[in-house]
This record gives sequence, structure tokens and C-alpha cells, in this order.
Amino acid sequence: MSSWTLSRWGSARRRAGQQQPAKAALVPVEVKAERAPGEEGGWWCTGRMTSEELVEQFALNVAAQTEAIWRGDSRTGNKHARKYGAAVDKLFAHGDAGRDALLVLLKHERMDVRVMAAAHLLRYRTAEAKAVLEEAAKGQGLVPFEAGQALKRWEEGTWALDPG
Repeated sequence: MSSWTLSRWGSARRRAGQQQPAKAALVPVEVKAERAPGEEGGWWCTGRMTSEELVEQFALNVAAQTEAIWRGDSRTGNKHARKYGAAVDKLFAHGDAGRDALLVLLKHERMDVRVMAAAHLLRYRTAEAKAVLEEAAKGQGLVPFEAGQALKRWEEGTWALDPG
């Protein structure tokens, strides 16, 4: 198995003698097999990712999904949705500490990232998440529509992004 990891604390840093972060800051990531011949990329992911890295993956993949949707590329959009879904699942698996890590995205520069984070944090931080969604819903376009739909589902009692 390759020593390469997606973690910033991969083999190159270990060889350089840098210390890894405290174990409390690490979140386990499932080790996946090497991709089949002809598929792009090598190893999917090995090692561990910090909460901050998972939050970064969430934000990057939300943004990438939005860009794919605007291009009309639903296949790529769905791929990125699965990736940010996996990142948020790993964060939420660590309870409130994982949810706290996601809070930073409520102030992200991109509206789509703020809205998706807020939609996932409605149960945990209702007031802050609703404020983000209500502000975004005032606009026009895809992201304000998504914000309005999240608020609507919350008010209906059918919202279910974080069962707790």
C-alpha cells in the first residue's frame, strides 16, 4: 500500500520530522482500495484527516457541485455531493465537536457554502443557521432557492440532514 495520504500529515512531513497533530484532532478516514485500471487517480484516501481538513473538503465540494450545476453537469455535481456528504457524515460522527468544526463555514465567503453548512446545522445551532438561510433566501437564483427550501422543510418539520 502506498504511503501517500490525503492528510496534510502524510509521509513527506513524517520524513521531515514534523510532529503529527494531537490524536483528538484526528478523524478516522476509511481506507479504500486502489482504483481500477483506466480510472483517473491512484489511491482514494489513506490515513486520517483532521476536522479542519474535513471542513475544507466539505466547502470545496459544495463549491464544486455548484459550479458543476451551473455548467449543466449533473454527473460531476452528484460526485461532489457525495464527497461533501461523506465529509459531513464523518464530522457528525464525532458529535457536537464535529458540528462545532462546521460552524466556521457560516461565515464563508461563498453563499453556497454558507447555505449548505447552515442547512446541515439547523438542529444544532438553529438561530445562527436560520439567520444565514433567511439572509440568503432574500436573493434570486439557485442558492437563494436552496436556502428557502431548507427553511421551508425546517418549518414543516420534514428537515432531516442531522438526525442527532
